[in-house]
Amino acid sequence: MPFHKDIFTNQQVRELKLITLLQEHKSLLDYRKVCHYLDCSFLTLQTEISTLKTFPEIEDMSYQPSHLAITYKEQYGTQKFYQTILKDSPSLNLLKLIFFSECETMEELADKLFISLSTLKRLLKKTNSYLTTRYHFKVDLKKLVFIGEEKAIRLFFLKYFSEINSIDDWPFTPYIPKDLIEDLVSFVAEKQKWQMDFSQYQHLLIYATVNLIRYLDGYQKGNLSCLNHNLSKQLAQSPKNHFLRQRFHENFKKPLDDQTFTDLFSSFLSEELLCNPKQVSLSENKFLHFKTWRHLLLCLEGEIHLPITNKDEIIMRCHNALELGNEDFYLNFLVYDYRKEFLDYFSQDYPHFMQEVQKHANLMIREYPSEIIDYTVDRLTYLLLMTWENLFLHLSQHIEKQKLMVVERGKGSLGHFLQVYLGQFFEISIFTDYNLAHLNTDDCDLIITDTLLSEMEGVTVLYFNKLVPAEVLCRLNDYLRKQLKLQFQSKYERSQLSHKL
Repeated sequence: MPFHKDIFTNQQVRELKLITLLQEHKSLLDYRKVCHYLDCSFLTLQTEISTLKTFPEIEDMSYQPSHLAITYKEQYGTQKFYQTILKDSPSLNLLKLIFFSECETMEELADKLFISLSTLKRLLKKTNSYLTTRYHFKVDLKKLVFIGEEKAIRLFFLKYFSEINSIDDWPFTPYIPKDLIEDLVSFVAEKQKWQMDFSQYQHLLIYATVNLIRYLDGYQKGNLSCLNHNLSKQLAQSPKNHFLRQRFHENFKKPLDDQTFTDLFSSFLSEELLCNPKQVSLSENKFLHFKTWRHLLLCLEGEIHLPITNKDEIIMRCHNALELGNEDFYLNFLVYDYRKEFLDYFSQDYPHFMQEVQKHANLMIREYPSEIIDYTVDRLTYLLLMTWENLFLHLSQHIEKQKLMVVERGKGSLGHFLQVYLGQFFEISIFTDYNLAHLNTDDCDLIITDTLLSEMEGVTVLYFNKLVPAEVLCRLNDYLRKQLKLQFQSKYERSQLSHKL
């Protein structure tokens, strides 16, 4: 996963590269290849392994002769590792201190970071290189403030605070009370009739708080000509929200007026956004691409033979994502792109399905009436897949029920377990005859057994030394995935052939 070296120490760069390498290669890696990739000696690699073992989210870094593998603790994963690295980044800690206006001089800043003044100057130079390259703003070395486009400054800190904290953490203590922001977001969400899940709610909490801190420091986001008078009016007319207005003023010495609402929620108050799927059909005259998008989703259904039952919701989410751009809910990270593994799963296990989804996502982007800057097909593909109602259920039902025969010693306890547990995916029968010669495989796709059987044509036989649920379920899951992949490939090839004819 790509990242910018200027905001990390050399050791952190090696750690990130090592984790990325281990994440992308599921099999054990030869240590010589690892050393070559990291451009380091074996001694340095051993030091890195020892360091990584101290990370709270890592269960083990196993070094088997000539090979290396990583295991995370049950409740953590790669994303938690990236959080730990980001929290220890000198450059990012430097930017956080400036964001919260904790230091007025270079000497104070150096003391806070426990580094010398000369080291701080070198660090600022590297950090500014990163900021100007990626976000088009920088730190003023004399005043220790950010200079550049205000929208870019807020976007950076939206991504930063979203990535370095778990969803239930609050990084703005003691500056901004969390419950006050929660009440404010809940009020706006209720009045705007927003539909959102817990991750989108968390995104709005951080979005509003970052905007509030900059607003209180005297900065405005830019174009605030379209002020939302309705929210401040509704707040003033609501007796139950009087306390919210009063508390906001007491905490920040600012009124909850049109200017404040617009600066805190800016893009999310745009009239170009839709609040719920019911608005899609009502807005087709305003947004002409909606009809084309609906047609494209119908075509996608026909190509892959899977139902899309919530087309309006997908249209709404994709439209809002293109309107919000980099402020979208699913782009709230600086370094670790959590979408990649999800997309890789479909690319590897369902390549033809994924190819069709990406093709139609690309067509949807082309039909969008406004110019789209830096919005890739993968972004819309991820959003489409995440919003697709009951996608995995539809995928599992795409394959015809496989006919499974259980041939086991004893009273057929595993067979009865599978009938209850996997009856949705397999038509399961249990062989109860005393004579194996009576075993009829003509009406059977798969046999699982703890008995050595002779070779059979036209049927898959899975033998188990111990016929227990854990091992059987694992192999049956692999079998189903392979069959589904083959069926998608077969249907795709037939579809391509029919198009040519």
